[in-house]
Amino acid sequence: MSIKKPKIFFSHSSKDKDILLKLKDLFITKTGGAIDVFLSSDGQSIPFGRNWVHRVEEGMNDSTLMIVFVTPNSLRSNWIYFEAGYVYSKKIRVVPVGFLDIDLSTIPPPLGLLQGFNISNKDGLDNLISVVNDEYEHNHDNNFSDEEYNELIHLGDSFINNPLGEICNYIKKLCIEINDCRSISCKIEEIPQKATKGLKNSDIDFMQNDQNLYGFGYEFKTNMVENRLNPGYIQFDIDPNLMASLTPIAFKILKDILDSDNGEIQLRFDFTTEISYIKRKTQLTAQLANTDVKLGEKNSLIFEDQIFNIGSFDRFNAREHVKGPTYLSISAKNNELDLDKINNLVKMLFQKKILIINDDYS
Repeated sequence: MSIKKPKIFFSHSSKDKDILLKLKDLFITKTGGAIDVFLSSDGQSIPFGRNWVHRVEEGMNDSTLMIVFVTPNSLRSNWIYFEAGYVYSKKIRVVPVGFLDIDLSTIPPPLGLLQGFNISNKDGLDNLISVVNDEYEHNHDNNFSDEEYNELIHLGDSFINNPLGEICNYIKKLCIEINDCRSISCKIEEIPQKATKGLKNSDIDFMQNDQNLYGFGYEFKTNMVENRLNPGYIQFDIDPNLMASLTPIAFKILKDILDSDNGEIQLRFDFTTEISYIKRKTQLTAQLANTDVKLGEKNSLIFEDQIFNIGSFDRFNAREHVKGPTYLSISAKNNELDLDKINNLVKMLFQKKILIINDDYS
């Protein structure tokens, strides 16, 4: 009589199929085939022609443990929340795992309340084995290698992996905005309609509250008046970890709303207080003398057609000058903002120590 193997359900986004399929194969090898893994996108867990939703439900009912892979892609879908809630209601252990630059400490409840871990190196992969050993009283070796971890990460889509790497840890806020709404050509009431249309066309989940929209990793908000005497603003706030996937969508939606040659779309990084910058103009331009940076109008600088300014949100009063956080604002002629060029610009500014990481800065 054969002993029935325990089954683990890998909850994930189908857009992460390649990397999760490779991880499933590695996991089964590391555990000696002692555990079955249900992965809905592997082409095996759901045979061709079977009802997909019904088979996923069966997979959850048959599983005794769920691993939820929280990635930029899965955060943009409701499925992992549905699957985790369904399994949790059946008193089955649910373990969230931050993966592909997602840190679980930034995930809100209810998923963020569950005990889990991040996979940011081979030790994170070893934690998968530790969970299995703990749950089923197995004794599999924790022996993932650095090479196996790197191979997995390289399978990740370039739109998933954060191109700025560790720099992203020092970005407090990323916003993309039209900061003078008098330049838009559409009616005020059409703004949320254009935004919802753009989000739906990009398959992005959202909730609406008046003229503001909210989703996983972003917020779309407006501040306008009917007579447009107030310049107002239309703005996307985006989680820096999701900039690669959400920023191009925000660019497209705001350009559609603007629909004018007169207005300007601006991207702005607000950095944490650990970041300072070279404030003396002569010293700053000297550092950039042998780069591709050119001088622009109104004290601006130009890098690969991207116009940028660096400053800080300082506060002045009668008694003191209070240093504020550093920001980097970027725009482009005809609003042709380019994410690759923006990433290259940010990296160059840190490499040239125009933007400086200083843990003692206050």
